[in-house]
Amino acid sequence: MNQFDLDNFRIKEPLYRVPPTKTKSKTKRGSELGEWYIAHIPGPWIAEAAKLPGHALHVALAIMYVRGMERGKEVTLTRYHFDKLGTERGPALRGLKALQKAGLIQYTKRGHQYKVTLLPVGNDSADSTDATTK
Repeated sequence: MNQFDLDNFRIKEPLYRVPPTKTKSKTKRGSELGEWYIAHIPGPWIAEAAKLPGHALHVALAIMYVRGMERGKEVTLTRYHFDKLGTERGPALRGLKALQKAGLIQYTKRGHQYKVTLLPVGNDSADSTDATTK
């Protein structure tokens, strides 16, 4: 009986070669991670926000997200932004107040929106006046 060897019938060289092509990513920035994408978060600013109690960090992340979309120091937050992070209105408002008390933001309420102005770290006017009066 003859031994049947399949290797004798295999093609050694490919029949055709496909030239390499340059492929561009067709995905939008951050789409592989989902809808939310936050870039360029100032380290000292977010570190100060992380030290605050409650949902202050949630609110800080929402502010940074909207800041990335609007490209400015003043952003407009709505309930939509808080809902996306799983924060209800009450804790979100307390988070805004904590961020303002820490000197990271200033905000005003206009209807159902919050106009938030970002401040640099260490710009707490209450602390600076206390330090000069002592």
